[in-house]
Amino acid sequence: MDVNAFRECVTSGKYEDKIKQGSDEAMSKGIRGTPAMIVGKSRSSTVEGEMMIGSVPYDAIDEKLRALISVMTAQQSRLQ
Repeated sequence: MDVNAFRECVTSGKYEDKIKQGSDEAMSKGIRGTPAMIVGKSRSSTVEGEMMIGSVPYDAIDEKLRALISVMTAQQSRLQ
């Protein structure tokens, strides 16, 4: 990593607005730290699904994703 380029990027404030926007969006959904992810749908100020906050084992993430895919597949089948 080019430390000088990194330092310049941070101190320039070039991405400050984007970072604030992302932080504000996360906080509006109840996310207060990292790592965090939403398994499901994220709306403007709510979450339809489950938040997984902190260090989550791969198996737990895989289980949640598979369950979501199963529900979505069943819903799609009913619509056809």
